[in-house]
Amino acid sequence: MKRSPVTPSSRLAAVLLALGLAAGAALAAPTSTKFDPAMEVQGTKLQLNGTGTRYRAIFKVYDMGLYTTKKVSTSAEVIALPGPKRLQFTALRELPGTDLGRLFLKGMGDNSSKEQVQRHALSSARLIEVFSGRSKMMPGESFAMEYVPGKGTIFYILGKPQGDPVGDAEFFAMVLKIWFGESPADMQLRDALLGLELDAGCWIGRIVAERVSTGRTEATTRLMLQLELVGLSRLGSNPLKVLKDNIPGYRLLREERSNPTGQSIYD
Repeated sequence: MKRSPVTPSSRLAAVLLALGLAAGAALAAPTSTKFDPAMEVQGTKLQLNGTGTRYRAIFKVYDMGLYTTKKVSTSAEVIALPGPKRLQFTALRELPGTDLGRLFLKGMGDNSSKEQVQRHALSSARLIEVFSGRSKMMPGESFAMEYVPGKGTIFYILGKPQGDPVGDAEFFAMVLKIWFGESPADMQLRDALLGLELDAGCWIGRIVAERVSTGRTEATTRLMLQLELVGLSRLGSNPLKVLKDNIPGYRLLREERSNPTGQSIYD
C-alpha cells in the first residue's frame, strides 16, 4: 500500500475535529449576581423565572434576571403573559451608555416589523435618552426595565426610576423580543432566563484525530472518542491533552471563560 509523503517533524498533531455537544439541555453556570427570588411591582408579586449571563465572544457583559407573575418556559409565553414583568440587569464590565441604548434599539428592530418600530419611535427614543444620560455603566451597577399594565415601561438605573412610564404593552413586547424574539441577542441566555439550562442529564462528546510522524515518509494516526456524562465521569480515550497542546486557548465547555480587561465588548 502506497503511503503519502509526510513532512519531517518530531511530532505532528493534526486536530481534525473537536466537538462540544450538549444534548437535551444546555450547560448552566450560576450568575455572579444574586437575584432576589421574588419582588413586588404595583402590588403584584413577581417570581424569578430564570437568570443568565450575557456573553459577547468570551467576555461577560451583564447578568440578567427575568421576573414574571408565573413560571414560563417558552419565548411565546413570556411575550403573551399578562400582568407586570421586570428585566433586571447587573453590568459585569464598563458599558458605554449611548452604545448600550443603541444596541437595545437594534435588537428591537431586528425582531419587530417596520410598522411597529415607527409606531413606537418616541418610546424608543426615550430608551436611548435614558442610557445616554450616563457615560458608562460600571461593573456592579444595576439597571432594569419594568412593565406595568395601564401605565407602560419604566426604566431604572441604580434602583431609581428614570422619568415617567412610556409606551404600551406592544412596546414592552418589542423590548422583550431583544432576548426572546426570532433573533435573540444570546440564545443560551434566552434559555437560561426560561429556566431551560440544567447541569443534570447532559452529555458532551469529543472527537479528535491525531497524526504523529514516525519517519520521513510514515506516520501513525489515531482517533480518540470521549463521552462525558455531566456530573458523572468521562468514558473513552482522553483527547483533552491533545486539544490543549495543539489548539491555543482551548478549554472545556464548563470551564470559566477568561475576561481580559481593557477591551470594549458589550451588547
